[in-house]
Amino acid sequence: MKGVLDFALGAYLDQTTGLNVGLTPCVTSSVPFFLRGRYDLAEGSLHGRAHVFFAPKQDFTDWTPSTIQSDREQLASIFHREPIFVAQRVQSNQRQRLIQMRIPFIVPGTQMYLPELLIDLREHFSGQRARPIEKLSPSAQAIFLAALEQRLERFENAHAMSKLVKYTAMTVGRSMDELEALGLARVVRRGKIKSLHFGVETEAVDWRGLWERAIRHLRSPVRRSFPLYECPPALLAQAHIGGLNALAQYSSLNEPNKKVWAVGSEWYQDNAVALEGAEAPGSDWGNEILEIWSYDPGLFFNQASSWIRGQHPERGGLVDRLSLFLALRNADDERVEQALGHMIEEIKW
Repeated sequence: MKGVLDFALGAYLDQTTGLNVGLTPCVTSSVPFFLRGRYDLAEGSLHGRAHVFFAPKQDFTDWTPSTIQSDREQLASIFHREPIFVAQRVQSNQRQRLIQMRIPFIVPGTQMYLPELLIDLREHFSGQRARPIEKLSPSAQAIFLAALEQRLERFENAHAMSKLVKYTAMTVGRSMDELEALGLARVVRRGKIKSLHFGVETEAVDWRGLWERAIRHLRSPVRRSFPLYECPPALLAQAHIGGLNALAQYSSLNEPNKKVWAVGSEWYQDNAVALEGAEAPGSDWGNEILEIWSYDPGLFFNQASSWIRGQHPERGGLVDRLSLFLALRNADDERVEQALGHMIEEIKW
C-alpha cells in the first residue's frame, strides 16, 4: 500500500467515524496489468462489510468518472466485493459526476460518499489549498527529516514538536497536515490534541522506504549562497560544514579548497550587518562560501550519532546526510552523483 492508502485513509475514517478499517494489501495476481499500473489496491471492512479500496497512482492523473466506473466494475468482478474509490483530491465537476453515477468515493480530509451505507459526509471546501501540495514547506521538511535522523516514530503533540524543530506550534500544526496530505505520516486527533505518527502501531517504520517515497516532495534547503573573504572564526562558530566539503567527509570525494559553511535564516538575520564587509563581489572571489538554509542546518546534528563521520568542533559539525543530498542532488557532476549515492548507501536504515 502506498500514498493515500497508507495513512490518510485510515486516519480520516478513524477521525470521522471511529472505525478501524484494518487495511491490508490486495493479492493482485488476478488483476489485469493495466489496473495494477493505474491503482494502489487494499482490502478492508466498514461496518462489517468487506471492501476493496483503489487509489490512483501518482502518474495516473487523467482519470474520469467514466473510467473509474468501468475499472470499478472490473475490480468488483475480480474480488467479489464492493470497490471504493479513494483520491487525494477531486475537482468539483468530477465530484458532481461521481455522485450522479453513485460511485462510492473517499477524499481523506474532504468528503466521504458511500451511498450503500447511507453516508454522505462533506466538509468545508473553502479552506482547501488552491493547488495540490507538491513540495513540503521548510517547516514540514524539517519535521520530516528530524523524524528520520532521530528515528522518532511519533510526535505526541505540536508543542513538543515545536521545541525540537524551533517553529511555532501553529506552524507545526500546518506542517503536520502537509505530511498527512502527502501520505508521509498520519495525524491522530484526540480532542484538541494532534499527534503525528510515521508508522502503524503493529509494524516498525520502514525508514528507507519512507525516505524514498518522500524524495520527490523534498526541496533543497539552500535558499541562497554567496562568496566570502576570510571570515572571522568567531562569526562562524555556530556554522556547519556543508557543500562538497561535507560530502568529502561522508565519501571518498576530494575536498575542495573553497570551504562551504551552512547557516540558518535566523543566524543570517542576526549577523547580516557583520557580514557586509566579508561578502566578496563575485563567485570567482573569496575563499569561502556561505549558504543560507531555510531551516537550521544544526537542527539534526548530534556528535554521538552514527550518521556523523568527521568532527570539526572549532566550527560546529557537518550538515546531516539527508539535507546534504537534497542540496547537491542536481549537481551536474558524475563524481558528485556517485559520492552522494555512496553516502546514502552507508546509512544504517
